[in-house]
Amino acid sequence: MIECQADGAALQRKRLRRQKRWLKRLAISSVLLGLGMGGWAFGDANAPQGLKGILPAEVPATLTANAFEPLGETWKEWSATAAEAIAAFYKADGDVAAQKAALDKVKIKLGVLNTAIGDSQYSMILEELLAIRGPLARRVAVADAALTTLETDSAAARAAAVKASGDGVSAAFGALKTDLEGVPGGAAWLPYIYADELATAWSTSWDNDATIAALKATHGRLMTRDTLTDAEQKSFLSRPAFVSLSSAIEAYLTTLEMAKKPVDMAQTRAALTELVEALEAYEAYNSSLDSGKARAAMKKLSEVAPDSGAAIMQALNEHYFNLNLRLVASETFLNRLLGDCRVEQGQVCDFILGAQ
Repeated sequence: MIECQADGAALQRKRLRRQKRWLKRLAISSVLLGLGMGGWAFGDANAPQGLKGILPAEVPATLTANAFEPLGETWKEWSATAAEAIAAFYKADGDVAAQKAALDKVKIKLGVLNTAIGDSQYSMILEELLAIRGPLARRVAVADAALTTLETDSAAARAAAVKASGDGVSAAFGALKTDLEGVPGGAAWLPYIYADELATAWSTSWDNDATIAALKATHGRLMTRDTLTDAEQKSFLSRPAFVSLSSAIEAYLTTLEMAKKPVDMAQTRAALTELVEALEAYEAYNSSLDSGKARAAMKKLSEVAPDSGAAIMQALNEHYFNLNLRLVASETFLNRLLGDCRVEQGQVCDFILGAQ
């Protein structure tokens, strides 16, 4: 009996020790979990907002007070306040609303430059004004577009992109039919590209499986022009109307595929950061290497951004990717320079009133 009680007491002590160990482990796990959740919550609350972490840590050299010195004493006050506003903006403190407010102050300073550039009163320092306005305008445009990108409603933006791309297919398809109606025997090519099947599927839905299959079938037939051996057939299928429809379908399928991918704002921020770094390097060194990096970063951004990079691309097209040379010529001049007059003759083979 005593041995049984001793064994029972020993067993009870073992159980108590086990419970204590489990309670200790549970307490430690709870603490770790609490720290983890606290750290997660803290990190989420302090996650970068807006342009924080995307803009360079320091103000670019061309936008500092020293860069404004060539404007002289008359512009001393503007230079000081502009440098202050730009420095405040590059800190990217606060939330998105605060960053927009800071950017608006910089835009006001840019507006003063634009006004002065158009005023003959400042013609003596026009080169200096332009030298300052260029770098500032480019940074403002990119920053503004970046904020727009980060705030874009991805669902609405992608739906709008799909609709615009789909409208392009409708327009190209209608233009092709109109073009072929004006060519003898042109309508005979419509069955070749599965025009009826595409029209039927397209009228039902723009994005169901049947429509996508019809689009791919038509696009496949249009692309056979490169493999045709008959020169006349190859030439006819290379008419602009056919090429436009092929391009429109390809663009639509690409847009539709991208719209199905989930938006990852972390990837968007990373791509924006990479793009801004490449642009800043290009501003500093003007090298083709940095130019290539900027284009590569823009391509990456177009694949992950909620608006497919539309806002940023508009800014880059205006300030970085624009043409270096533009020629304006009158129609009369072009007719004299490039005009072509030909007279062709030969037998006519046609049916008129049932007779050949």
